[in-house]
Amino acid sequence: MKKSINQSINQSINQSIILINSVFFILFFCSSIFAQNGNGSENGTGQPNNQWKINGNNTDTNNFIGTTNLQDVKFRTNNVEHLRLTKEGDLGLGTTNPAAKLDVYGNVILRNSLQLPSTALTSTFENKYFLIVDSLGNVTKSLLNAQFIPIFQPLGICDIPNQDGTVGIITPYWTSGPNKLYSECPSVNIGIATSSPRVNLDVHGQAYLAKLSIGKADPLASMAYLHLKAQQNPSSIVKMMFIESNEQELLSLDYQGLLATKNINAQKIVINAPDNNESPFVIETSNQKLLQLDYDGLLHARRIRIDAVSWADFVFDKKYELLPLLDLKKFITLNKHLPNIPTEQIVISEGVDIIEMNKLLLQKVEELTLYVIELNDEVIKLKNQKK
Repeated sequence: MKKSINQSINQSINQSIILINSVFFILFFCSSIFAQNGNGSENGTGQPNNQWKINGNNTDTNNFIGTTNLQDVKFRTNNVEHLRLTKEGDLGLGTTNPAAKLDVYGNVILRNSLQLPSTALTSTFENKYFLIVDSLGNVTKSLLNAQFIPIFQPLGICDIPNQDGTVGIITPYWTSGPNKLYSECPSVNIGIATSSPRVNLDVHGQAYLAKLSIGKADPLASMAYLHLKAQQNPSSIVKMMFIESNEQELLSLDYQGLLATKNINAQKIVINAPDNNESPFVIETSNQKLLQLDYDGLLHARRIRIDAVSWADFVFDKKYELLPLLDLKKFITLNKHLPNIPTEQIVISEGVDIIEMNKLLLQKVEELTLYVIELNDEVIKLKNQKK
């Protein structure tokens, strides 16, 4: 009987031990789960209770939210992941694979200032930082220097007419609009590669323009690559276009369309002829051609007027010495050309001065006229002697 009672007591004790061990095992397992998930808080006594509340927690420096193994921390709403902190410490918003310390997939609204660590700077524009976006989309911080003036810097003082007719003095700023950058101040001069612009746009260096409209030429309607239209009354304009060197005027165009050119070495305009046998130079009206230069050098014109300073009427002067016909015959026999007329070799090599050649030809015609008059006088004299 006693043995049976002892066996019952021992069995009860063993069952109690098993039950106690089971409770401790469950507590240990739960605490391990909370510890692995990184959850922890105090219960008001300074001891962690391994429960993270949704209405606030008291923590110490040992508590944290996160992982203790090589796993990412994920945040979800509506069971959709929107935020991830990787095991490497990169934070991604809208992406599950952040490639930097902060990787945002989507738009970012910055409602206040963006603070960038930097050294102590003065308040001048030459010592400010600004952001640069390169062709790859990378944004970097760069120190502003004197060669880059931000568009928000005041332009100075200018007078702007008010709606009531008075003039208001304002400090203008650069203003941006859809596809444009402008200033309300009409007297603003922009200088590129110069700190002292003399006109609205003063460029010291090279410039490339696909099209250029000058004066009143409409840049939107013009089909020309270079279009110049006078703004004032044409009669008040001395030159529409003017090109000069340090020595002299080279090319000018007046308001009537007269083109004048000068060159130190020779007076010429060089035009490269096309290879398709077309005329390289043509002047025409709406119904006819006025002047045309063919590819082979042939010049077509309606009329040509050549200015002259002298003419051959001196042949008829009483003091003019007409070469006797016998002497003329000897000269022609010896030289194979008329006196004062250029030879064939000279004409071929040097060309012909049109006005000079016409004067020489007229001189020979007048000399022939005198020879005919002399011969006629001789004939009349002989007839009178026979009577």
